[in-house]
Amino acid sequence: MRDVKFVDRVSLILKSGRGGDGSSKRKFFRGKYINIGGDGGRGGDVYIQANPNIFDLSKYLSKKEYSAFSGEPGLSARKKGADAKPLILDVPVGTIVKDVSGKVIGDLILPYKPILIVSGGEGGKGNYKRDKTISPKPGFVREVVLDLRICADVVVVGFVNSGKSTLISNISNLTPKISEFPFTTKIPVQAVVNRGYKHFVILEIPAFSNEKSGKDLGVKFLKHINRAKVLLFLLSAEGDPQQQLSALRKVLDRNYPLYRNKSSLIVVNKTDKIKEENIKGAVYISAKEPEVIDVLLDKIFKALE
Repeated sequence: MRDVKFVDRVSLILKSGRGGDGSSKRKFFRGKYINIGGDGGRGGDVYIQANPNIFDLSKYLSKKEYSAFSGEPGLSARKKGADAKPLILDVPVGTIVKDVSGKVIGDLILPYKPILIVSGGEGGKGNYKRDKTISPKPGFVREVVLDLRICADVVVVGFVNSGKSTLISNISNLTPKISEFPFTTKIPVQAVVNRGYKHFVILEIPAFSNEKSGKDLGVKFLKHINRAKVLLFLLSAEGDPQQQLSALRKVLDRNYPLYRNKSSLIVVNKTDKIKEENIKGAVYISAKEPEVIDVLLDKIFKALE
């Protein structure tokens, strides 16, 4: 079975539609010709909108160029050609649209609120007001970069086998792939945690490596911390939690120092194996103690407030 590929950044070339040609129709009336050609329709605009049913940008890997339709040509009897329908591209909620210089065109955090990327060309002018037609405007081309930042309230970070997937399965209805092998989670995993009328979105990013293995899968996904309100450090009681916390902070300081602007929660997992509470303010949990999970949820909801 092939690994699932998660794509959070792509470049696209977008082209709006050309305007329709103006008509040069003429009609013989009372011994002379009268110009009756109508204007051409407007070319299609190109929009991008957020769709909550899309998780990543992988649909844009195989095709990089998208074009809107041209406007319809003008008709006789001064009738205007039909405008082309707009082209609307769907992306995940949380996608930032930039131009090639890096300037932000739009931040798509609201579903189904399209933003205009390229306007369609104006239709050509028919000859009913003039002796000659006027050519339509061509479509416009614009290259954009789609940069996804997942919208999650809580992001879980930790080293391999700290129990991130188990934690998410225990507090939500999600059943992620769980294994004793390192780096089982290779893409971000998102879930919704419900508790009465309250809920929050939690995101697990792939584990960071220890310094010996050199496989920092989690580093490439650190930008998804950007929108989170709470950063949850998940440590394992099977090792030295204090040492793990220090190492995690070093990784973040080196690769995403902005994490310090967010609220953080320290959680020590697997305390059913080792009973030692040596980090002040940390929450100590075990999958075998559901009442402790409730304490953790209380802490998360309080941090989110």
